[in-house]
Amino acid sequence: MTSYENLGSLLEYPDHDFHRKLENVRSLDSSFDTFYQFAKANSVENLQELYTSTFDVNPLTSLYASVHLFGEESFKRAELMAKLKEEYIKSNFDSGSELPDFIPVILKFVTHLKDDHKYNDLLSLCVIKPLNSILEKFNNDNPYRALVSFIRQVVEKSLDKELIHG
Repeated sequence: MTSYENLGSLLEYPDHDFHRKLENVRSLDSSFDTFYQFAKANSVENLQELYTSTFDVNPLTSLYASVHLFGEESFKRAELMAKLKEEYIKSNFDSGSELPDFIPVILKFVTHLKDDHKYNDLLSLCVIKPLNSILEKFNNDNPYRALVSFIRQVVEKSLDKELIHG
């Protein structure tokens, strides 16, 4: 099973350590080939350029969950971020300088949750729904499509197991 921490790190802006992070996920799950092959063949600089044009410049594929759930201008968006921040504080989780609804942060945080219902609700609402929204708006030839799809599949499978065994 691929850890959410590792998956979250791949959805962050690629840094000098990105290829090592890629190997961490690949060693845990070989069904990750499409994005893996693309990323291995490209420099970090190329990946950074693609990441920026994919996730930072285009609001339709933004990695902020609340944008997909409530739109860019909504009080509900701020309310969700406040609730997430409150959960982070309760769990002594440091979200760093990112907004609390940043999907990579949520993926990293979810392993700190002790409550199965909150775990399932958070993943369903703040990861799967936004990732589905992103995938609907993605250009089919964007390599990040394969990564987002892979992460969604991993999360969905883990929720299915949790619901069956939980």
